[in-house]
Amino acid sequence: MPMTVLRGPAWAASPLREADGSAKVRFHKLAGGRPGTRKDDCMTQEDTEPNNRLDPEAVGSLEAFRGMGAEHAARFLEGLGSSVRRFADGEVVIACGQRVDCYSFVLAGGVRATMTQGGKRRTVARMHAGESFAEAAPMLGSCPVDVAAEGDSLVLEVPARLLGAACGPEADALRSYLARKKAERIGTLARGMSVVGEPRLEDRILSDLASCPLDSERWPLLPKTRREWADFLRVDEKTLSRKLREMCEAGELEQNGARVRVKKWPTA
Repeated sequence: MPMTVLRGPAWAASPLREADGSAKVRFHKLAGGRPGTRKDDCMTQEDTEPNNRLDPEAVGSLEAFRGMGAEHAARFLEGLGSSVRRFADGEVVIACGQRVDCYSFVLAGGVRATMTQGGKRRTVARMHAGESFAEAAPMLGSCPVDVAAEGDSLVLEVPARLLGAACGPEADALRSYLARKKAERIGTLARGMSVVGEPRLEDRILSDLASCPLDSERWPLLPKTRREWADFLRVDEKTLSRKLREMCEAGELEQNGARVRVKKWPTA
């Protein structure tokens, strides 16, 4: 079932219903830009079918709605006035300092959060299809990082005020998910600030391995990919791989595929 998809961050949509049952979507201009052809600052897209509905299959892929029927989740989000926006690779989704009044989820593609540290742009986190991002921004009122699309991406936006006022198990589950993700992000950021305070990369690696939770075989639970671990340690992927190889050759670390753990702690 087709979704209402808006081009870029400049427009918001609200669904309308005519007396004959046909559907319309009214686009409200936010800050310049155009979703295709524009006649004025408020235009209407008409259909003979109710095409302003969210795609249940896409909504069902979201981590926040696992365990909930896709059709049911889509109807719940439609009731909150949620919309979907399309972004090209590298296009800004949320700018640092921008006022944010919605919760965002990646339906397709991905996004990358960056900030300036030490005069350089650093990647803070990457979010992929099915994940939420900038969960704390509506509470803060603005976003503390820049968020841009990685590849052509679709982003679902759920109005924060309407979700906050909504009742029922669906609203409770979504609020609980967002609170949990926000706590995880804050924990990761706090751990990252502690780790990147170490001047040497080998000390950062050891510090992070020491603070990571362990799996059942006592291997540290690291980020999903080597690139994400490099982002966390504030280095590029090649530099991290080279340093890990050196530390393994020196007998400090051991590797098993993508897994890494300390073999011998350095003595003072």
